[in-house]
Amino acid sequence: MKELERMQTLDYSAVVIEASWIQISNPTDDDPFFHSKMHPNSIIGTIITFAGYFPKTRWRAPGNRQSAEAETFKLLLKFWQHHSSFCKHDTDATKENNFSNDAGEQAASFECVESPSGI
Repeated sequence: MKELERMQTLDYSAVVIEASWIQISNPTDDDPFFHSKMHPNSIIGTIITFAGYFPKTRWRAPGNRQSAEAETFKLLLKFWQHHSSFCKHDTDATKENNFSNDAGEQAASFECVESPSGI
């Protein structure tokens, strides 16, 4: 709860859940052996309540851990690009250094200098 309160002081904040809204609502559809003492309605109700109390925080549920990781990376990258005073995308440097992610895709290389907010 304290983290959600602190997040309200930020320009943008998000909670990224490693499941979809459907999986949260009906967890036994994907896993018939799923068991929890917490009812899915309680989880959804808590998220709705928190969304009302903490309006600056977005609640995202991209579907699974891999999608949540990718979405979180995109959010952080967009934040950095937006708040950097200079951010240059350099695909040549990326190819020369053979940077790649787990899927073998070429990762982007960015050269950034200090942001206006001192991040």
